[in-house]
Amino acid sequence: MTKLTKNFLLRVVGERIDGNGFTLQSSTWVRSSDQVKLGVNVQKSMYSNQHFINFYAWYAIPNGYPFISFPKGTFHLMSRGPIEHSDIRDRQLMIDGREVDVSTYSKELGNLWFDKAFHRLLQYQNLENLKLFVSQHLDDQGFTILHQLKVHLDNHFVN
Repeated sequence: MTKLTKNFLLRVVGERIDGNGFTLQSSTWVRSSDQVKLGVNVQKSMYSNQHFINFYAWYAIPNGYPFISFPKGTFHLMSRGPIEHSDIRDRQLMIDGREVDVSTYSKELGNLWFDKAFHRLLQYQNLENLKLFVSQHLDDQGFTILHQLKVHLDNHFVN
């Protein structure tokens, strides 16, 4: 048994993504390539001891794309994992110093949602996969930004 702290959570997340080419930079694991920078970040809420695990993919976007974000000249996707089991996820990520079994905590974190979200992040490791993601979700969600991103990608990244 060990106390549930942010450092413990960082260690568990690091163990779950070990072997996938990520390096820890502050509280974010990062893996970079020519096309994309993938990140897994542990973030504390400003209002409580609730923590979040953010999954990021930053893509370099050429000039002319209207939705530029940080860092400048990039577009990023961000997720906190699937919405199913969100109540369990919130309980798992409430850092309150309670005692937890290391093995059980890690398995539950991975089996319920973390591994699924991390696997999805790895799928978006290049621009072709991003185009596929946008195409698949355009009809489901109908977001204007996704439509504009698809048009931009089609214009700048022709097969």
